[in-house]
Amino acid sequence: MTGKWWGAAFFDVGDAFSEWWPGDLNKGAGLGVRWISPVGPIRFDVAHPFDDEDDNFRLHFAIGPEF
Repeated sequence: MTGKWWGAAFFDVGDAFSEWWPGDLNKGAGLGVRWISPVGPIRFDVAHPFDDEDDNFRLHFAIGPEF
């Protein structure tokens, strides 16, 4: 995009588990908008999981740097 506004497209794979390798990992993708504000980066994302047909889109909002 331009200046202090940015766009993002992402694909994510992962899971939280207690064993070394559980097998199936969860997958999802989405689009987002980033604004470099005076208080730090602000992110708004819309994501959709691929593994659950009954699961809808998810909205994510965050303030601050990504880790």
